[in-house]
Amino acid sequence: MNLRGELITCAIALMVACAVSVAPAEAKDYTRSCSATISIGAVGGSGVSHNFSGRGTVGSYMPNTARKRARRNIDECVDAAWASPHGLRPAACTSSNQVYDWPYNRLHQEVALEICNRNPGRERVFVNVSVSYRGDTGCIASPNIWLRRIRENYLVQCATQRNYEPGVDRPGMDYRNFQTGGGWQACQRACQSESQCQAWTFVAASTPDGPGRCWLKDGIPTQRPCRACTSGVNVQLH
Repeated sequence: MNLRGELITCAIALMVACAVSVAPAEAKDYTRSCSATISIGAVGGSGVSHNFSGRGTVGSYMPNTARKRARRNIDECVDAAWASPHGLRPAACTSSNQVYDWPYNRLHQEVALEICNRNPGRERVFVNVSVSYRGDTGCIASPNIWLRRIRENYLVQCATQRNYEPGVDRPGMDYRNFQTGGGWQACQRACQSESQCQAWTFVAASTPDGPGRCWLKDGIPTQRPCRACTSGVNVQLH
């Protein structure tokens, strides 16, 4: 090959090498996270709090934007849950929306059970609900909004002794039963925590120290006398 041919061959090889070296890289997703705490404070009593988190993903290296999306995903979850507090966990509070460890499946019912258990003897408890945020730039909304108030004076009504029927059996319509050493109160709380339960009957043990048996019912059977029984109808929560 003459000199000119060699030069042309080298030039072509150089062009190919350059084309390979500048080939675009594959797109990459970048994910960042924010942490949150939902706090439910009982007015004049004991409250509860739970930690959960959100993630945000973008198609370029923009970490602040990814965290803003994580914050937005958390906000979507909180708004959806409290828009329908008696319903099941919304999709916005699941991994499909990059939200993790949201603590409630049936928000109102489970909040009511927590609050009533922490404040025994109270029929009505008003709660204030807020969500706080933690994380790097983007998790805290501008201007420095790290706390959102979700509800104020939200009413939780608890099952108390006024809602029980000593010496009464409600036979039939049972869907579940279990032994418990917690007395009729444990049976009442179990019924309150399950959406299917409309009434309950607790049958005391034949011995003073033995466990009784709780019967949960998906309807409201007719009353009949029973010396060893205590029954009740599930409280309708607001």
